[in-house]
Amino acid sequence: MSNSRARKRSLLWEELDSSRNITARTDKSVSEDESDDGTGSGTVRTASARTTTSTTTGSNVVRPTTLLHTSTTTDSDSNTRPDGRNTSSISSLSQADNDMRSLVSVGHSSGSDSELAELLGNGTRHLHSMGPASESSCSTTTQTKSDDVDSSNVVDDAAEHSVRHLPVHREGSLSIVSHDSSNVQQNQLGNNQRIAIDDSQPMADPGVEMGTQQQDPDDAGQYTFLGPEADVVSSYQSPQDEASGSSELSSTETMDTSHPELLRNEGQEQPSADKESLPNMDELLFPGSQLTKKESLLLIMSHFLRYGLSQEALESLLQLIQFHLPEETPFKISKYIFNKEFDGLCDSLEYHIYCPSCQGYVGTSSAACVDCEVFVEYEDNMKSGNYFIVFSIEKQLRDMFQNPNIQSKLHTENSGMEQSACYKQLPLQEGDVTYTWGTDGASIFSSSNYSIWPLQLMINELPYAIRRKHILLGGLWFGADKPNFASFLKPIVEEMNNLSSVGFAWNKDGTEMTTRAFPAALACDSVARCQLQGIKQFNGKFGCSWCLHPGERVAKGNGYTNAYPVRDLDNLPPKREERSFQNDAQRAVESNAPVNGVKGPSMILLLMHFNIISGFAVDYMHSVCLGVCRTLTFLWLEATDMPCYIGGQTRVLNERLSKLRPPSDIVRLTRSLTKRSYWKAHEWRVWLLHYSPFVLRNVLPRSFYNHWMCLVTSLFILLQSDIDAVMVNQVELILAQFVLEFEELYGKEYMTYNVHQLVHLADTVRNWGPLWGTSCFAFESMNHKLNKMICGTQYVQHQIARKFLLLKTLPLVYVNCFEGNDTMRIFYERNVNYFPSTTPVRVDFSGQSLRGKPQLVHLNDMEMHFLEQVGYQKPHALAYKKMSVGGITITTDQRQQKRRKRVDCFVCLVDGSIGVVRRIFLLCKACNAADMCECEKECMLYLSILKEVRQHFFSVETPDYEVGHLGLQKIIGHKEYRLVSLNEFHRKCVHFSIGEDEFVSVLPNRVELD
Repeated sequence: MSNSRARKRSLLWEELDSSRNITARTDKSVSEDESDDGTGSGTVRTASARTTTSTTTGSNVVRPTTLLHTSTTTDSDSNTRPDGRNTSSISSLSQADNDMRSLVSVGHSSGSDSELAELLGNGTRHLHSMGPASESSCSTTTQTKSDDVDSSNVVDDAAEHSVRHLPVHREGSLSIVSHDSSNVQQNQLGNNQRIAIDDSQPMADPGVEMGTQQQDPDDAGQYTFLGPEADVVSSYQSPQDEASGSSELSSTETMDTSHPELLRNEGQEQPSADKESLPNMDELLFPGSQLTKKESLLLIMSHFLRYGLSQEALESLLQLIQFHLPEETPFKISKYIFNKEFDGLCDSLEYHIYCPSCQGYVGTSSAACVDCEVFVEYEDNMKSGNYFIVFSIEKQLRDMFQNPNIQSKLHTENSGMEQSACYKQLPLQEGDVTYTWGTDGASIFSSSNYSIWPLQLMINELPYAIRRKHILLGGLWFGADKPNFASFLKPIVEEMNNLSSVGFAWNKDGTEMTTRAFPAALACDSVARCQLQGIKQFNGKFGCSWCLHPGERVAKGNGYTNAYPVRDLDNLPPKREERSFQNDAQRAVESNAPVNGVKGPSMILLLMHFNIISGFAVDYMHSVCLGVCRTLTFLWLEATDMPCYIGGQTRVLNERLSKLRPPSDIVRLTRSLTKRSYWKAHEWRVWLLHYSPFVLRNVLPRSFYNHWMCLVTSLFILLQSDIDAVMVNQVELILAQFVLEFEELYGKEYMTYNVHQLVHLADTVRNWGPLWGTSCFAFESMNHKLNKMICGTQYVQHQIARKFLLLKTLPLVYVNCFEGNDTMRIFYERNVNYFPSTTPVRVDFSGQSLRGKPQLVHLNDMEMHFLEQVGYQKPHALAYKKMSVGGITITTDQRQQKRRKRVDCFVCLVDGSIGVVRRIFLLCKACNAADMCECEKECMLYLSILKEVRQHFFSVETPDYEVGHLGLQKIIGHKEYRLVSLNEFHRKCVHFSIGEDEFVSVLPNRVELD
């Protein structure tokens, strides 16, 4: 096994060496033909950009040639598998090797190209994970890479560029048809439009085309589906049903991870398309019905996906619906035909196999494993579950950007990264986007070690509330072991490089746009990070991802742990650099032993525009919330032999917690400290930032409390939307002092890697902006959603992939549906997690939602005085008790009742003032009408401004500044009244009453909501 690993590292390094040496010779290339279309949302580029190269001035960027392969090869013996299936549409893996050489010349070196070539040498071996070799050369010869365009029908350049990822839909399935002449997506459900499909072969290889699209020669780019008279060669056999009931897997059960479409029950007869077919789907469900048959299927599927129903539950639901229909209704639908209608939306998946012995990458066809030289059969490994799923990132981006709701939100808000150092180094042009990405394992069964490892991406140029709802999937690994990232990342890195060099085409208002997508921060926990980087784990020597701290083996309990003590702030360990990391990887390959913790080259070194050191961000969710915060709280309440112990006062702490009524921005209500073992990361975050400063006050010993408040203050500053560079430097000093004092207060054995990562938090903010932009909260939430898609223990990865793609595609296929019926449309949109429409009683001119029934209130003298100053002259005005501003709920103090568990009336203004909302007015300044007139109106808040204690609640001195926690305030009553516009509203506050004292804690930002 050690020899196999050494050979694997050697091959990986030699391919990296070769690819760099080849591409380092190219210093310039021809620029793309670009022009700004004036929309500000993208850049119009010529269709031939994919076969040209360009150089971005001043950024050492080389775009590769021939990245989008168009095959001119038809039937050939070399492209035929032993089972007779044509594989010409699958790119040659050796050709992929050569393409990867042309890809990797960017973003990895601080020196010149000649220095890099001289440093890395002239290796020519292929990267082991690129698959078996062939004799195709890295020249203008190209082969098909598309998953869904038949290689025997090559379309013209522009048309192929825009629809090369159009999925092949099955007969009668719900379709998304792209018509380039009108640049409008039209959708059809039913038998009116079909594709002739040869389904005689099993659907094991998604890279092999299953049908042919016919193109009108007189209209390039116009794609026409075959009509109802098209012959169906053979009926499609649906996947086996998922097991119903509990999702638990006992230790004696066998996990079936095979591809469901390869495991056919020969003795079970499946209905054919001739026996079961659907009528015209645009007809009413029955005479007098308020919805069509197509709308009925869409509503049922949206309900099926939202609540994660099993196939058995779906069948029962269909029967139940059938019972409620009139007896003469000719709309008889079975579970089989229902699933068949939507299968066409899930054909854009790729299934990549790996070696069952060493997990080395094999590809999408049978081949010999380069690592162990064992021949691996594609079908056998698909049946045994030795494969992972790759999603088309390009197709997901195209579908997302062609959504008008998404288009209107791009580049509209500060993503938190624009001013960061690493973001500025990316060769971004107008309309280009970046994405934060990451991967983490999620256990799916409590009685087994099976887990899923999805690779997720989040577009940074979208508002945070929207980007976390529209997360993309790049790949999905499922099994009992952790993934081999050299195999898992190989096809994903290749597509990422394609997206950053060539980009993807999409349609905006009839104009074809081309947008490039660049990798930004990679966020993950410490366990996954060391595997992605190819270094030792944090409990080994030199296990830090950002510096060369060797660690120290110290006794803890009955064993030992690897601690990271800090001796002196002036002599911190040196930071890692990418060039030295590459040298260490090369030396590790040569010596077959780790060098400075580096075990060998990582697949991420092949990713363009990504620095393997600074590209990784410290995830404060894992390192701080679930790490330092949780550890210290357990020490305070359980370590009876330490001076910080306060476990005897748990009752007092719980009483204080029980009196808290957080705002609705904090979704999880407060739970007792006795249940802290079950707290989630969000609860630890709220405890750290808002609850603990008041709950622990005068309970935790003073020295420990002041030390803890240094961490609280630092995190509050680093989580704000806009952070001053000077303040980041001061926070870095505070955190370094916190780490230095940590050993003195708690002991060297508690100087864990999580504590050590606090030293690198400031660098993460400098490189990628505020911590909320690179945290794993959104990814962990997505893991939970993926877990909810599982019903039973069979074909887990296929269940997730199918339901995920349906959720991504269904929002695009209901065009011209639910017309005139807003209730059904809102129900459908909410089910598929689209942009649900709200139904407020009144919406003012700025788009803020006013909720509830308005009241015509009589104004008192003080209210009339302020309203007259803004031009309102009536003695009555319309007032609301509840409203929503950018998704943030604000209520008046009239809704603050003891029976309510939340308080949403305390707000912080732009000038830092704290106030209580008394009234929410909707004013007409034009006609001064006190009713619902048609004039333009303005929403204003009538506040009672609170008097605050002048001194800081807590402050810490640095050599140059006194840094105070501006978010914690003690209030001592009413100060004045004020009428403010919504533009003066800044953030919400958490209110506390401890005895006779009242406190408020301001939320650090308006975007990171639970």
